[in-house]
Amino acid sequence: MSNTLREALQKRPENLDCCVDDGSSAYIDFWPTPLERVGFGTGQLLRYRLTTRKPDLADDPTKMPQTLTLSFPTDDVVITGKRLEEICSLLGKNDLKAVRALSERFAELRPTAPFVAKIEIRPIKEPQ
Repeated sequence: MSNTLREALQKRPENLDCCVDDGSSAYIDFWPTPLERVGFGTGQLLRYRLTTRKPDLADDPTKMPQTLTLSFPTDDVVITGKRLEEICSLLGKNDLKAVRALSERFAELRPTAPFVAKIEIRPIKEPQ
Protein backbone atom coordinates (compact mmCIF):
# COMPACT_ATOMS: atom_id res chain seq x y z
CA MET A 1 0.00 0.00 0.00
CA SER A 2 1.43 3.38 -0.92
CA ASN A 3 2.25 5.88 1.82
CA THR A 4 -0.22 8.42 0.44
CA LEU A 5 -3.13 5.95 0.49
CA ARG A 6 -2.13 4.70 3.95
CA GLU A 7 -2.08 8.28 5.28
CA ALA A 8 -5.45 9.06 3.71
CA LEU A 9 -7.03 5.95 5.23
CA GLN A 10 -5.62 6.77 8.66
CA LYS A 11 -7.12 10.27 8.51
CA ARG A 12 -10.62 8.99 7.75
CA PRO A 13 -13.25 9.51 10.43
CA GLU A 14 -13.62 6.60 12.85
CA ASN A 15 -17.40 6.35 12.75
CA LEU A 16 -17.89 5.55 9.07
CA ASP A 17 -21.49 4.33 9.34
CA CYS A 18 -22.73 7.59 10.87
CA CYS A 19 -23.53 10.78 8.96
CA VAL A 20 -23.44 13.29 11.82
CA ASP A 21 -21.01 13.96 14.67
CA ASP A 22 -22.17 16.14 17.52
CA GLY A 23 -20.03 18.15 19.90
CA SER A 24 -18.94 21.74 20.28
CA SER A 25 -16.45 22.91 17.70
CA ALA A 26 -15.28 26.17 16.15
CA TYR A 27 -15.86 24.63 12.70
CA ILE A 28 -18.40 22.40 11.02
CA ASP A 29 -16.66 19.83 8.83
CA PHE A 30 -18.44 18.59 5.71
CA TRP A 31 -17.24 15.36 4.06
CA PRO A 32 -18.69 15.20 0.51
CA THR A 33 -16.41 12.19 -0.14
CA PRO A 34 -14.24 10.12 2.21
CA LEU A 35 -11.14 11.96 1.00
CA GLU A 36 -12.53 15.52 0.77
CA ARG A 37 -13.26 17.69 3.78
CA VAL A 38 -14.47 21.32 3.85
CA GLY A 39 -14.87 23.32 7.07
CA PHE A 40 -16.80 26.48 7.84
CA GLY A 41 -16.70 28.47 11.07
CA THR A 42 -19.84 27.94 13.13
CA GLY A 43 -20.17 31.71 13.59
CA GLN A 44 -20.35 32.19 9.81
CA LEU A 45 -23.66 30.37 9.38
CA LEU A 46 -26.17 32.94 8.12
CA ARG A 47 -29.28 30.76 7.84
CA TYR A 48 -30.52 27.29 6.99
CA ARG A 49 -33.55 25.97 5.15
CA LEU A 50 -34.92 22.43 5.36
CA THR A 51 -37.35 21.44 2.62
CA THR A 52 -39.24 18.19 2.41
CA ARG A 53 -40.79 17.25 -0.89
CA LYS A 54 -44.29 15.87 -0.94
CA PRO A 55 -44.15 12.64 -2.89
CA ASP A 56 -46.74 12.00 -5.56
CA LEU A 57 -47.17 9.34 -8.22
CA ALA A 58 -44.91 11.16 -10.69
CA ASP A 59 -41.97 11.34 -8.24
CA ASP A 60 -38.86 9.28 -8.70
CA PRO A 61 -38.85 6.82 -5.75
CA THR A 62 -35.04 6.85 -5.64
CA LYS A 63 -34.89 10.62 -5.04
CA MET A 64 -34.03 11.64 -1.47
CA PRO A 65 -36.97 13.31 0.27
CA GLN A 66 -35.20 16.19 2.05
CA THR A 67 -32.81 19.01 1.20
CA LEU A 68 -31.05 21.11 3.82
CA THR A 69 -29.32 24.27 2.59
CA LEU A 70 -26.83 25.99 4.89
CA SER A 71 -25.87 29.51 3.81
CA PHE A 72 -22.41 30.82 4.61
CA PRO A 73 -20.97 34.15 3.34
CA THR A 74 -18.90 32.49 0.58
CA ASP A 75 -20.73 29.22 -0.13
CA ASP A 76 -24.01 27.36 0.20
CA VAL A 77 -23.77 23.82 1.51
CA VAL A 78 -26.58 21.66 0.11
CA ILE A 79 -27.24 18.41 1.97
CA THR A 80 -29.60 15.84 0.47
CA GLY A 81 -30.92 12.92 2.49
CA LYS A 82 -33.50 11.63 4.96
CA ARG A 83 -34.38 12.53 8.56
CA LEU A 84 -32.32 15.75 8.47
CA GLU A 85 -34.28 17.42 11.29
CA GLU A 86 -31.65 16.34 13.82
CA ILE A 87 -29.01 18.34 11.94
CA CYS A 88 -31.21 21.44 12.29
CA SER A 89 -31.61 20.73 16.00
CA LEU A 90 -27.84 20.41 16.47
CA LEU A 91 -27.33 23.68 14.58
CA GLY A 92 -29.73 25.41 16.96
CA LYS A 93 -27.74 24.16 19.95
CA ASN A 94 -24.38 25.03 18.30
CA ASP A 95 -23.50 21.37 18.67
CA LEU A 96 -22.81 20.19 15.10
CA LYS A 97 -19.24 19.03 14.54
CA ALA A 98 -19.29 17.12 11.23
CA VAL A 99 -21.59 15.92 8.45
CA ARG A 100 -20.63 13.05 6.17
CA ALA A 101 -22.19 11.70 2.98
CA LEU A 102 -22.54 7.93 2.91
CA SER A 103 -23.42 5.31 0.34
CA GLU A 104 -27.15 4.77 -0.05
CA ARG A 105 -26.78 1.20 1.18
CA PHE A 106 -26.41 2.69 4.69
CA ALA A 107 -29.69 4.67 4.49
CA GLU A 108 -31.63 2.37 6.82
CA LEU A 109 -28.75 1.09 8.94
CA ARG A 110 -29.87 3.43 11.71
CA PRO A 111 -33.56 3.99 10.90
CA THR A 112 -34.05 6.95 13.27
CA ALA A 113 -30.73 8.71 12.61
CA PRO A 114 -30.13 11.28 9.85
CA PHE A 115 -28.93 9.90 6.55
CA VAL A 116 -26.90 12.10 4.19
CA ALA A 117 -26.71 10.90 0.59
CA LYS A 118 -24.98 13.91 -0.94
CA ILE A 119 -23.20 17.11 0.08
CA GLU A 120 -22.61 19.88 -2.46
CA ILE A 121 -20.50 22.96 -1.78
CA ARG A 122 -21.80 25.73 -4.07
CA PRO A 123 -19.72 28.93 -4.20
CA ILE A 124 -21.68 32.17 -4.08
CA LYS A 125 -21.19 34.17 -7.25
CA GLU A 126 -20.82 37.89 -6.69
CA PRO A 127 -23.29 40.09 -8.59
CA GLN A 128 -21.81 41.72 -11.69
